[in-house]
Order: sequence, then structure tokens, then C-alpha cells
Amino acid sequence: MGALFGYISKRAFDNDSVFKKMHSPAAYWGKDSVFRYDGDGMVCGYLHRINTPESICENQPYIIRPGEVLFFNGRIDNRSEICSLAGYKDTPEISDGIITAKIWERFGNNLSDYIEGDWVIAIWEQNSHKLTIIRDHHGYSSLYYFSNGNIFSFATCIKSLLALNETEKKPDMKRVAQAVTSWHGDGTNSSYSGIYRLPPAHRMIVDDSLNVKTIKHWFPENIKTENYKNSEDYYQRFFDEYSRAVKVRLRSQKPVGSQLSGGLDSGTVVALAAMHLKEKGVRLPAFTHVPAFGIDGLTSETRFGDEGHLAKMTADFTGNTEWYPVDAANVDPFEAIREGVEIHDEPFHAGANTFWITEIKRIAQAMGIGTMLTGQGGNATVSWPTPGLIIKMSHKKDLIKFKHFISYIGWRKVLLPLYVPNSIKNFMLKTKRGPLPFLDYSAIKKEYAVSHKLLEQMAEDGHSPYFTKTSTPLETRLKIIKPGSSIVGFLHSQSAAWNDLEMRDPTFDKRLVEFCLSVPDHVYVSGGHDRMLLRRSFEGKLPPEVLWNTNRGRQAADIGYRAAKFKNTGYKILDQMENSEICKEMLDIPKMRTILDSVCITVNNKNNTETGTILLRGITAGLFLMRFDSASV
Repeated sequence: MGALFGYISKRAFDNDSVFKKMHSPAAYWGKDSVFRYDGDGMVCGYLHRINTPESICENQPYIIRPGEVLFFNGRIDNRSEICSLAGYKDTPEISDGIITAKIWERFGNNLSDYIEGDWVIAIWEQNSHKLTIIRDHHGYSSLYYFSNGNIFSFATCIKSLLALNETEKKPDMKRVAQAVTSWHGDGTNSSYSGIYRLPPAHRMIVDDSLNVKTIKHWFPENIKTENYKNSEDYYQRFFDEYSRAVKVRLRSQKPVGSQLSGGLDSGTVVALAAMHLKEKGVRLPAFTHVPAFGIDGLTSETRFGDEGHLAKMTADFTGNTEWYPVDAANVDPFEAIREGVEIHDEPFHAGANTFWITEIKRIAQAMGIGTMLTGQGGNATVSWPTPGLIIKMSHKKDLIKFKHFISYIGWRKVLLPLYVPNSIKNFMLKTKRGPLPFLDYSAIKKEYAVSHKLLEQMAEDGHSPYFTKTSTPLETRLKIIKPGSSIVGFLHSQSAAWNDLEMRDPTFDKRLVEFCLSVPDHVYVSGGHDRMLLRRSFEGKLPPEVLWNTNRGRQAADIGYRAAKFKNTGYKILDQMENSEICKEMLDIPKMRTILDSVCITVNNKNNTETGTILLRGITAGLFLMRFDSASV
């Protein structure tokens, strides 16, 4: 994935100056070629990274007809059928951009009905001064834009927009609050006021008056349920679709690697990738984050903090995987977050995981890997657990065991869900957590929350800070997948480009997602077990200890110890935040300092969790907000 950028103005401007401003800060996105187009009142560029054999032949833009040009940034995953549709033979000399130009010429805006993969397409029509930009369905790509009535600018990398004098540099405080309170927005707002995202599954049209219109083009929520007479047909179809989704993402000019946890999502991605690569005589490198400190007492009965043991079992079981444990013991988690804010230009949710995510990417880059696989989308697709349905479909006597009556986990996780109505459970939870529950799990300052009416804003957005809103299984899945609003593609494409990589996620493959949503809920659960679509489909393809494990991994389980080890960096950042008026207004810095003080004395389950949810997530917000406070510079 390279980087697109463009600028349209009603007034005369210096094309060379604008091109240079937008190109320079995004140069790391594409070092192989730079393409440019100058039109009447516009300039557009593309920074190209060679990431597939066919991308060597890219030579953009493509002229559809006189005055109509197309830029393509990304990768087509269903090349064979699209080549046939476009009238080309699928050979390395035919680039994805050439194919896309032909499909656009034939189908126009309906192009998204045919092309699958991770991509962004921009089409400029000179005669009508019309710009059309189309994003993939749910891929790892990004597109930001800014408009003030006189100019319209767009870019894969937000730094290209920030380099322009016309772009306002003000924080979107609601978006910052969302990032630190696990409050998901609609995927449109960036953390800069006035800079917006083009979400996945959308196309954008900008007319000659610079009016902007966005239209959604993919609606997986409308997928109809498929009812097969034989349940085995579900397993076979699922395995075939999943295998295809992995195989098409192995098309890479450089070696392919993968992240690997101790669970089912990345585990099945690795199993399939290793199987396909074995046919080519190539081994798969797989990277697992493992603790550098002791984790006793830092996880619950249903969680395990060291994923190394199960991950190694998966790697060994495939017979074609080189396993690399990564403890990142010498990576400062605070400095990793500082780098993360520089990469993303906004605060982000996974502050506690940043240190190991970036370390794995650095190691992969040093090994010459160009493509990294992940299975992040699996929880709502390939390994959907169908929460609550297993209780409804099973006999209570099969679910209740004696230990549930004598343990807190048993009462909370089994007896309470079985016997207590949701209304009472919600009342109990609200009584325990109070009227502003997000104060317990975020760094938001109480006075700021009250004065800015955050609770009311959450209610307007349909967000429950108690996370108790009752939903159907489909609604719950869509909240996780967030079709048409997810920002996961933005984050992964940005961090990958920083390390000269491309991230690919087979579990978010369009066809695979649609099939998983079409499978009846009862297929996912049976005999008191969940995730049965995947478990049954992968029998004999994963070690039984992994396939039938019911506990979940906890990433960065030793984060409290890491924060204590690098406390000097943490205290320095907190000191800087206390000199920032905008940080002091929004964030409870004394609470964050108390957490750091606490882990420096002793690490326990409570302050270890708070290190991730309050301290480090709050620091991502603080480092971002200090950009706008001259007193902190």
C-alpha cells in the first residue's frame, strides 16, 4: 500500500509548491516510484510501494479517456476473475491499476461490486471538475480529506494534509474523549477538527463547487441467512472460503510473515498460510509477544497472560512455521506510545500493546519481510463465540457445576447470566459504578466530563458506558466489525507503512465476512461449546490443546512491571502534561500519577489493569493534546 494525495482549488496556486508540501511528509509510504498528474485547478500524486509481483509494472495515472485519469493505491485479491472480466490474461505484466482502470471504464461507480482487496481509487474528470474516490469494503487502507469551500485536499497520510497552510490545526475533543473511554464513533471524524476520514465501504464525490457527498456501497448487515440441510456443508464451505482468503493474501513481492497469538484467529491464519507456503517450499515466520516479567496473579481464571506456549504448539503443529517469541524487554512502553502518536497523529485505544506491536514490526522489517498477516477481525467473523446463545440453547443442568456456587467467577459468569434478568443486572451495575462509569476505566477528568456533558453525548451516539446495552447476536457482531465505520484499516496501514510493511487480515475478507454472517447462530454453538464453526472445520489442522481451549489470552499481561521499569520516562511525560493547560482541563493527571506510583511499589491485578486502561491510554491523549498547547512546547 502506497500513498495518494491531491489538492483542488478554486483559486490559482503553485502546483509544484503544493505537490512538494504534500509529498515530503508522506515519502516513507512509497519509496519505489512517485507519480504525478497536473490538471486545471488540481494536482495529484501517488507514492508507490512495490508489494506484489504485478506492482512492478505500475505506471500511473491511467488515462481512461481524454481528461479522465485514475490513480489506484492498493491490491486486488480476486485478480483472476477480474482479469477475465476486464478482458486481460492474468500475467505479472498486467498491474492491478491497469485492471482497475478497465473495470472503472466498464462499470463506473459500481466498480466496488467487483474488485476485492485493500485499495483506494481516485478518478479525476477534468471537463466537469469532478473527483470520485472509492474505498475498499473493509480493508487495511486509509483516506483523509479537508475542505473549506475554497480548496479540497485528500491524502492517504494525514501528514500530507497537516502540511498545508489552509488546514486547521485544532483538536477534535470529542474524538479524543472517544479514544480514551472505549467510545466508538462513526469512523468519520479524525482527531483533528475539520479533517475527516473516508470510511471503508464508501465512495466520495466532489463536484466543481467542492461540495462533498459520501455514499455507502456495502451492506453486510443485510446478508441473508443460509440454511443447509447438512451441517457438514457449513464447515466445508467455511474452510474453503477461509483458505482462499489466506491464499490470496500471500501474493507478495517480499517474504510473508504473520503475527501469532495463543488463540484461534491468528492460529488458523498461520495454519492456512503455512499450508499454502509449503506447496512453494517456503517457511512462514510467525511472531508472538511473550511476557518479560512474572504474571502470577495478574490474570483471571478465564485468561492466560503468556501466549507463548500455545502459540509454539500451533507453529510446531503446522510443520512449516518458524516461531519467534518477542518479549520486547528493552522497549520503553512510554516511548513506544510517543512514537505511536507520531505515526497515527491521534490518540489510540491500544496504548498498552504499542510496545510489542511496533517491536514485532521492526523485527519483521529487519528480516526483509514485506507482508504481515494478522487475524484481528476473527472475534466477530471466523471465531464468533455467539455470547449468550449457548445459554439459551443449552440445558441449565449442563452448564452449572458445583464450583460455580462457591466461586466469585461462577456467580458472576454463570449463575448471574442464567437466572438474573438483564434489567436487574443493569441496575446492579449502574448502582456499583455510579452515574459516570467511564471515570473508573479512563483518564477523563470528572469536571471535564460534567461540563462537556460526555454522558449525554454518549447517549446521543447510542453508546452505553456501562457496556450493558442489549443487542441481538447480529447487532453485537456488527458493533465489533463496524462495517462502514471501522478505523482499524487506518491504524494498521499507518503503522505498517512506518516500518515499510503491508498488513493484511484474511479474517476481514469481504466474501468470508459475508459467509460468516450468513451462517445461522446455532451452527456456532453446540454441545455446550462455542466457536464451533471454526473448531469443527479445523479438527486435525490445529493442536487439540489450542483448538479446544476455552480461556482467552491477555495481551501485555505484565504491563505494570514494564511501566515501573521505565518509570522515569512516564514521570517526565506526566510532568509535561501538568504544564499543559489543555491536558489539565481534560485529563485526571493526578490519578494517572497515582497509578504509576502504585506499580513502582508493587504490581497487582488492579493497578496492572489500570496501567493499560487509564495511565497509558491517557498518555496517548496527553501526547496528542500537547501539540496544541504552546505552554507545553
